[in-house]
Amino acid sequence: MTNNFFAWHRFWCYFKKLWMEHRSQFYIATGITFGVLLMVMLATFFLTCSYNDGEALANYQVISMAETISGWASFIYTIVMIVAASQFFSDGKLKSGRIHVLTTPVSMFENWLARVCLFVVAYIIMFHVVFNVVELLRALLMTTVHYEGPMLWGGIAHISFYSDQYWEIWFYFTAFYAFLITTYMLGSVVFLRRSLLLTTITLLILLFIGGIFTLFIGVGRIENGLHFFYWLAFLSVANLWLSYRRLCEMEIKNRR
Repeated sequence: MTNNFFAWHRFWCYFKKLWMEHRSQFYIATGITFGVLLMVMLATFFLTCSYNDGEALANYQVISMAETISGWASFIYTIVMIVAASQFFSDGKLKSGRIHVLTTPVSMFENWLARVCLFVVAYIIMFHVVFNVVELLRALLMTTVHYEGPMLWGGIAHISFYSDQYWEIWFYFTAFYAFLITTYMLGSVVFLRRSLLLTTITLLILLFIGGIFTLFIGVGRIENGLHFFYWLAFLSVANLWLSYRRLCEMEIKNRR
């Protein structure tokens, strides 16, 4: 390991090394994501069309179709990103893996950043590309039925761009997903074994404690829900920092 903070060529070489080691996992995740999203889209499309008996689709039916697909896409996106983030430090489960990480000639920041790019950014891009390919297929299918209205493009947590609260709702979902993803990232370097299970249990315990606290102080005293998502955004940044610091303080010895 080098003490130099960041050098682009070292970072890029290490990222390519990580990619070569984990690309089969990435390809499998891409295939599964595409298959599941395609099945959801086809099922929603044909169920919607089956209610019309060959008649033209109404605008409200297309809106309902887009909202259903978007709802399922949000759920699938959550699962994909949780699993991907929990693999953030999957090669650190064994002592030999941690020795390999510590002896690789890159700084810990480069190591951490390469993992963020592969296990978070790459999966986010992959999901959105796959989702838009599936939506393109739905657009092609829409040409086979009687419908004269506009094509409604779905999206994760589909929000109407013309809504007065578009950016506020967008911030809600972004803060929520950022907190969820960074929490599982942190869990991967804190719980070296069974990180997905242990992080989920920890989150459920915190959710239970938060629910009890909310009941204790009274829901009416929480005047602005936006403040809650400000806290989620702050905790997301804190999770990123803590995951980096935990990686820097990694130990070689096995934990019981």
